[in-house]
Amino acid sequence: MKAKDGYMTRPMGDCHIVVAIDDVEDEFNGLITLNKSGLFIWEQLQQEIEYEELLQRIVDRYDAPEQVIKNDLDKFLKIAKEAKLIV
Repeated sequence: MKAKDGYMTRPMGDCHIVVAIDDVEDEFNGLITLNKSGLFIWEQLQQEIEYEELLQRIVDRYDAPEQVIKNDLDKFLKIAKEAKLIV
């Protein structure tokens, strides 16, 4: 999986937002807010990555039970897929 081209992040206070640029503005005119862990996931999705590798990178980075991380990652990916931000 990979984040679609045409999106970038911008800092906004203590979080980041994903915004559409270029031609994808016609497809997505919403706003996605990312906390620190969400930004980490988004950064990992800038290149093609398999689910298991992404999960392992998050587990290696954050001190939380793997099942909690997996549940949170699944929620993140569901929202991103529904918004058509990843392929």
